[in-house]
Amino acid sequence: MNRYKLSYSCREFKMTKQIAGQLLTAFVIILFILLSLGGYSFADSSGAEISASGIKFKQEKNISMETEELFISQKKIKVSCVFKNHSDKDIIIEVAFPVPEYDSDDAERGLPFNDFTVMVNGKKRKYGTEVRALVNGKDYSNILRQMGISIHDFGGSKYPHYKKFYPSLPRKDKKTLLQAGLVNSAGIALWTVSIKHHWTQKFPANSSIEISHTYTPWWGYSLVDGSDIKNKQSYLYKDACISEATSHWMAQTLTDERPISVTIIGYILVTAKNWRTPIKNFHLVIEKDAIEKLGVCFDHKVVKKSDTQYESQIENFIPKQNLKVYLFR
Repeated sequence: MNRYKLSYSCREFKMTKQIAGQLLTAFVIILFILLSLGGYSFADSSGAEISASGIKFKQEKNISMETEELFISQKKIKVSCVFKNHSDKDIIIEVAFPVPEYDSDDAERGLPFNDFTVMVNGKKRKYGTEVRALVNGKDYSNILRQMGISIHDFGGSKYPHYKKFYPSLPRKDKKTLLQAGLVNSAGIALWTVSIKHHWTQKFPANSSIEISHTYTPWWGYSLVDGSDIKNKQSYLYKDACISEATSHWMAQTLTDERPISVTIIGYILVTAKNWRTPIKNFHLVIEKDAIEKLGVCFDHKVVKKSDTQYESQIENFIPKQNLKVYLFR
């Protein structure tokens, strides 16, 4: 299973305009009832649309992201965005935050994104949650729900209970799960969990609102030891965007007895392009421990402000790639 998971945060996903008619209203109510009760998170937000096949992301070019304040650390991600409706009419859309997908191996170290909060103009906002079970991108949520198997925690409240739901199932259900690739021959869950938090948001005509959220990121982790490299002096951790000084430190530090740990924190930026671009003022702050070495994959230069904080301030920003932060120690 892939151990390098990304976390996300503030780019909204737009949906329908005024929810028209009682039929559509009834559909939305039914959809919310069917959603699992899990709670997890994300990326830069975007507009979204609720359809029979679930939440789909859409563009909303009448609304711009005027400012984005993004703070990233291993313990907390905080995002605050000011959005402006440039039209002379109120716009009502669904705003959605996608949770990075995760699998049952990942869940062994705790279920991710369980402290997500949303604030609109300083007031805490309730949100709905869509939870889906995917195998190779195909949705098998209905099969699991019909069998009474919860999706977000792989059939149980905590590890290792989720690995034990399979033995008590009827034989025909076991066969169905095996044929769909939802479990292996030992009954271990193989599906990937996809979660989107969402709510209906009004953007007043010719006005601005502030949407912010916080959550604990779910970071990937790895170890690099001496067996991983043949020539330590020329070693560069691939895709980590590290400086020559950090590369030199790794070459001098790394031995078979002294591995280097790598913590990886990701944040989706490119979904900001679902809004009217550019982001007029973008401010990024990355915080780390003083002893950690930093690698940042980002569109722009990140400046060291202290031993623990780095910063980037950009005007008229259109992100071309997602942000990834590497912390070495």
